[in-house]
Amino acid sequence: VLLLIILRLYYHPLSNAQDPSHITNFLPLVIIFILFIVCFALLIKGRLKAASILLPSIVLGVIWFIMFMDENQIIARLNTIVYVFMVLAILPLLIQKRNSIILITAAINIIAVIGFTILFKNKLNLSSVDFWDYIIDNSVTFAFVGFVGYL
Repeated sequence: VLLLIILRLYYHPLSNAQDPSHITNFLPLVIIFILFIVCFALLIKGRLKAASILLPSIVLGVIWFIMFMDENQIIARLNTIVYVFMVLAILPLLIQKRNSIILITAAINIIAVIGFTILFKNKLNLSSVDFWDYIIDNSVTFAFVGFVGYL
């Protein structure tokens, strides 16, 4: 994450205020870096459970922030969702006793993808078929990954 921050500052210095998407791309990197340090401090203090729940929550929060706030092209916004699958896939490794958290996380992400798609349907120029296809594909996949992770 630190390397991404450095590269972002190198290619898009803070003095370049002409690009409004600069902050929406830079801010999540800074936030996630700070929160990773918090997770690292929790691990050093022996708070494994807190860190194991906080880390995926942070990553999911940043992913959804980027999806809702980013002004990139349509495919870049819609494609960002694949990172949610990555987080859902690692949850069984992080959460060992409370498996219901995995199902709850999958359900929250299904609600988020439905909300995102409804909110940005017109802005992303999604046809009715694309709209329903995106919701159904992602919801079924989130449910499947969540169920498999739960088991």
